[in-house]
This record gives sequence, structure tokens and C-alpha cells, in this order.
Amino acid sequence: MKSAKIILVVLIVLGVLTPSQSAYADIAPPPAPELGGLEPFGYQETNVQMVYERVEMEIQPVTKFEDDYVYSVSSVVVNAYFTMHNLGDMAETMQAIFPLESFSSCIGQNETANSYTEYSIQEESFSVTVEGAPVPVRKVITDHPYKDLVAIANMCEKMTWAGFDVTFPVDEDVVIKVQYVMETIMSADSIQNIHYILETGAGWAGSIQQAYVIVKFPYTATTENVLPESTPGYQFLYNEVFWSFQNLEPTSENNIQVSIVSPEIWQKIVSIRRELKESPKLPENWLELADIYFGIATWHWDNVRSDAYLQKIPSVYETGIAANPDNAQLYAKYAEFKLYEWSPRAMGQISESQARPILYLLNKALSLDPKNGTALDVLSQLRHAGPFIQFTPPCSPASHANISVYRGPLANAFSDNDAHPQREAGDGYSGSHKACVRSHLNLPAEANRDQLPCCYGRPR
Repeated sequence: MKSAKIILVVLIVLGVLTPSQSAYADIAPPPAPELGGLEPFGYQETNVQMVYERVEMEIQPVTKFEDDYVYSVSSVVVNAYFTMHNLGDMAETMQAIFPLESFSSCIGQNETANSYTEYSIQEESFSVTVEGAPVPVRKVITDHPYKDLVAIANMCEKMTWAGFDVTFPVDEDVVIKVQYVMETIMSADSIQNIHYILETGAGWAGSIQQAYVIVKFPYTATTENVLPESTPGYQFLYNEVFWSFQNLEPTSENNIQVSIVSPEIWQKIVSIRRELKESPKLPENWLELADIYFGIATWHWDNVRSDAYLQKIPSVYETGIAANPDNAQLYAKYAEFKLYEWSPRAMGQISESQARPILYLLNKALSLDPKNGTALDVLSQLRHAGPFIQFTPPCSPASHANISVYRGPLANAFSDNDAHPQREAGDGYSGSHKACVRSHLNLPAEANRDQLPCCYGRPR
């Protein structure tokens, strides 16, 4: 049996004890964005062991109504159960506390820095029972554990906690249940991270004999909505993801992170996929799905946070184009994405081989809609990145008979023997550049190159 430091009832006699800097690592915030269990407040030696811990976090999308404004937030309902056993020869009475705010958000060291979403505890929802009986909970304010570690005036001065009294009789189990609700604040992002800080359990005597951390979803949990950035070792069970431990001597390496696609976004993805399966000729749905994937994949535009979702985007555009070959915006947005793949901010000089797939898509977009704003914007960026490229006015099916064709290397980028840059087959979409143009202009197969429309990309 090891000795440990736990919460001590000293408020009346000694006043509020502030954790020392050497021990603040034993203190952890509550669920989402940072979860934590029972933890030290003041410090004393203890013989109380945490023999069982079960934390259930149920994620729920919630619709809010404020005047005429309707919006969605994510809610996390937390039910944490702790079975404690006093291994000593005398009863122990102490004050347990739970933090009501995040430790790290005030100093810009939040581990969830790849997400805009932050959570706030709904204080009125916080309740504690000991052996099934409700116990009074009071707010306790202390100096912030980071107060002397950061030079940010008035940012980390005070910390707010919920405190409650508990007694542990000798050689008896005591079950403590903590329950509360958290909701997202600020803008809800496409990705959310939820943490559970297991290392705080090291403050109790012995090891944690058995522990479960369970995240419950309102839909089936899959590898698409639970992201690879989550702490390894989790298992799926229908609508749950869970971690299990036995005889755990917790350290910071055991802390849990679950990275998820936000519930509102995931349910939107499921809805759009269902609609497209039934009606693929809905270009606006393909465009929205690609935008959603991009929002999940990227952070601050040029930072990739999910390679898996970034790799899903090309197939969305290609399948959408195959089903809607006359939609200019699908070609234009795919060109925009390909330019992003080359350089998120179109910086540097693009090579001819890199420019060719983008030029092809721009040709298609502007042939269908010469005033397409997305395509024209991509053209402008591409011209800065490719000084060897000049652009002619857009071609259209109605004017193809009056168009001459430049026979330069980019104009002939897709000869009859060249593979088309797209992967998906479809009418007017697969095959060589020449065959693709023929299909859209209804030209006969024997038409010579002078009858084909111009390319937008030409070397100077």
C-alpha cells in the first residue's frame, strides 16, 4: 500500500489551502474539454483507495432558441462513479472537490488547440451523491494553479471549484457519484476533443483496480466519426467508444483524449449521403459534402488536422461531376481544391505538370459558365503561380466554330494517348481531353484538332 495525498477538510480551522506548485499536476479539469476525477485540495496522507472508477460521457446535440435565433450546441452529460475503500484502521473525513473550469484555457496551453470548440460546465447541473444520498455542494474559489507560472495579468488569478464533504469508514466501500452537464461555447467547430485526466487517480492509496472511460454517441460510433487522433487502446461497441484499465498506477501517459467529428456535422454528413444515394443529380449536395469534409480536414485553412478527410474530397468532386457533368461549380471547386493541394495559399511557382489538371478543370468550368466567380478566382491565383501561363477569353459550345487552337505544350496537355487526370468514369468526364471536349460539344469522333475548343492555359 502506498501513501497518497487527498482532499482535507480544513476550511473552518485553517482556511482554504491552495495546492503547491509541486503538486498541481495532480489537479485536473472536468469532462470536455478536460476531464478529471476526485483530486487533492489540501494534502494529507491517506489509506483510501479508488478500487473502481466508471466515467460515462453522453454526447448530445442540443437546439437552442433565443428570440428569433435558432442554433445548435453540443452537450456532454457526465456521470462519474467512484468506489472508494478505506484500507486503514481509522475513518477518514475530507472535502472532495471538482474544478468548474479548465486549467489551461486561460494561458493558451489547451491541448485541444486544433479545435475552436470550448465547453463550459452548467453549474446549476452539478450534483453529488454519496452512497445514494445527495450531499450539499458549495463553490470554492482558490488561487489558480498557474498563477505564478505565467505572466498574463488577471488571466489565471483565480480558480473555481465545487466542494463536498465525504467520510470513509474503515474497511467499507463508499460510492460517490458526480453528475453535471457541459455545453459548447463560442463557435462550434467540425472537430471536438474531449479529455479525461486519469493521472489524478494517483493521489489515492494503491492502484486503481478497475477503470472504464466510456463515451456514448447518439448514433453508431465508427472510425469516421471517432478520429485517429484519439488515445490508442479504445474499443467500439455499437454507439460507444470505451477504454478499460486494471491495476492502473496512472500517469500523464494514461490520460484519455477522444477526438470526434462534432455531432451536428456528423448527422449532416449522414443526411447528405442518404440524399445523394437516392438522388445523385444534386450538385449542391456534392458541393456541401466536399465543403464539410474540408472543414473537418483543415484548421486555419492551411493546417491539415485530418488526412483521412482530406483524402475523401477528390472522390466527392469526381463522383459529383460524373453525375452532374454540366455543373460548372463542381469543376471550379475541384480546381480550387487541386490548387490548395499544390499550395494552400498558392505561393511559389507551379510547374506545368502540376498546372495541367487544374487547367483542365478550369477549361470545363468556364466553358459551362464564363462568369463563374470561383473559376475566375482560381485562374487569377494560378496566373501568379504560373508566369508561363496566359489565358484566353472563355470558350463556349455556342462559339466553338470560331475558335482557333494553340498547339503549345499545355494546350496539347491531354493528347489522345494521355490518361485523363480524373479517376472516375462518366459521360463527358473520363478519357482523353479531346474525347471529353467532343462529348460536351457534340462533335463527331473524326473532328480534327482545329475544330476543338481552346485551352485556357497557354505558355507565353
